[in-house]
Amino acid sequence: TARKPNIRRQNGTRRNQLVARHKAAVKSGRTCGICGKPIDLQRKYPDPWSFVVDEIIPIARGGNPYSWANTEPAHRWCNTIKGTHTLEWANTKFDDHERPTGATIKTADRRAVPKNKRIGRY
Repeated sequence: TARKPNIRRQNGTRRNQLVARHKAAVKSGRTCGICGKPIDLQRKYPDPWSFVVDEIIPIARGGNPYSWANTEPAHRWCNTIKGTHTLEWANTKFDDHERPTGATIKTADRRAVPKNKRIGRY
């Protein structure tokens, strides 16, 4: 079977512009849209505290990945916990899970997340 194309990359130029705008906002003091803590742009993938762009209304639920109003900066770990759920749902789950310190999270390999830390169906 053919792989489904990543909708975030179908208009790569537009998405790159959006990511650049969010990085500039983080440099100006904008915090993670999910947990509210500062984002360190020096941290790179796969660090759980690295910068990613989160879709407020997930693409799976009809959100627009190219809209400034539907995207916000986030930590990789926060975005992994939120997944395709609402921000309110994610905030209830943050209380149940310890935040990672030095460990890395690989969202492509769900087995990298310990079973007792998993949320939802994998």
